[in-house]
Amino acid sequence: MIRHSSNISGIFRFGRCVASRLDIKDKWRIEVDSAARALKTIRAIGGTQESSDNPISVALNTSSVLVLIEPEWISFDMTLWGPKGLRHHCDGTSIISPKGKQGNPCGCPSTFTERKKRAKLGTGPQVNTVILFNLAAAPEIGLFRFQSPSWRFAESIPGFRSELPETQGSTFCELSIQPIEFTSSQDRKVTYLAPEIRIVGRDKE
Repeated sequence: MIRHSSNISGIFRFGRCVASRLDIKDKWRIEVDSAARALKTIRAIGGTQESSDNPISVALNTSSVLVLIEPEWISFDMTLWGPKGLRHHCDGTSIISPKGKQGNPCGCPSTFTERKKRAKLGTGPQVNTVILFNLAAAPEIGLFRFQSPSWRFAESIPGFRSELPETQGSTFCELSIQPIEFTSSQDRKVTYLAPEIRIVGRDKE
């Protein structure tokens, strides 16, 4: 179970809205709740403070960071919204809400390919993945949060989670922004940026 958002010290992003346009960068950006945390993060990883407003925005100098993760810090769900609010909320297999139906089969396809097709048609829920972590270089700063609507990232999570040790303790992982290239149906090469996470090692403490 992911901890309540009140325990979060900062948020990782690589995209933001600027003048109603999506601004995507190949380096991490973070938002933190205090100038002290911003300074500690810059000293630990390297970066530049972009604002002094709360939350404080920091542009990091890297597209890859070493983080510490525990299995219960990973959350995955799927939601479909309609004119009257939330229409469907599940984990891909079972209903999450409303509480009266919690645990019942959600009826979603078993494969991510079919789930994605339904989502594109507007008949199925969109995916959402949330990961909490500490910075390996400065875990004392507190928990950071990264949230992604990427289907590619979501599809990698079950395998990633199965490789995490179940015993107590954190696992060293690399959270990165990767360029993904593919050929479109018009035979054009397209490149976009996507998050990726992989295990690096085990925290011996």
